[in-house]
Amino acid sequence: MTFGGFMWPRITPMVKKILIANAIVFVGTYIFRISALYQWGAFTLHLAVAKAQLWRFVTYQYLHAGAWHIILNMLGLYFMGSLMEQRWGARKFLLLYTLFGAVGAMLYALLSAVGIVQGGVMIGASGAVLGLVGACAVAVPQVMVILFIFPVPIRTAAIILGVIYLLKTLGAEESRTADACHFGGLAAGALWAWMEAKGIIRLPSRVSGEIGPTGRKWVQVKIRKGAWERKLKRQQAQQAQIDRILHKIHEKGLNSLSRQEKKLLQEASKEKSNSK
Repeated sequence: MTFGGFMWPRITPMVKKILIANAIVFVGTYIFRISALYQWGAFTLHLAVAKAQLWRFVTYQYLHAGAWHIILNMLGLYFMGSLMEQRWGARKFLLLYTLFGAVGAMLYALLSAVGIVQGGVMIGASGAVLGLVGACAVAVPQVMVILFIFPVPIRTAAIILGVIYLLKTLGAEESRTADACHFGGLAAGALWAWMEAKGIIRLPSRVSGEIGPTGRKWVQVKIRKGAWERKLKRQQAQQAQIDRILHKIHEKGLNSLSRQEKKLLQEASKEKSNSK
């Protein structure tokens, strides 16, 4: 879908579910003031690592600090997520989206543990969303995005954001907790997409037509692939016959064609007219 010259991708099923989950949690924490959600789900080094509350590597991604925080993250999820879910499929997308956010939290935890960044409470989907930005930058670099106010290729945007977050994380000035998470998620997404492209790592993928989440889906993919190959072979054989007939007309004239050859030429002409 396009509006005002920009492409608005069709929202995909898993992206829709994640958007709804974030909205429900936001309503619970900020409208109904259910503080237990924040206390149970926010990420801190002490609770997530020292106390082994490992669920916080995931749950912090569904908590946000305010309206603009969730709006910007959900816009990024909608645009980048809808593109990558079409490429990966729903289950693989959910797994990788969650993984990118978790890697961002891991990098923050590591840098916080060694004193490079200050410890604190961390919430938000930014690490996971930036992971999608990094993955898009490698997998579909032709996509254009708005960075600040300028339209740029997503790969350019990812490089600029990566440098900014890295400098903020390692800079002499007091670093914010989120910068390390942002850089970690972005780097994780880009690295994963690069390893996929190189064949170093591989998970079931909708685009590649490999084994799906269930045996039935794998069979369906293989059947479609086989049907497509058979159709392509028929088209190639038909084109070879047409080329032979046209060459015969050029050499001997139209009257040299047999009834069957004329019929084949007429059918090919009708198919070409219908496909326009």
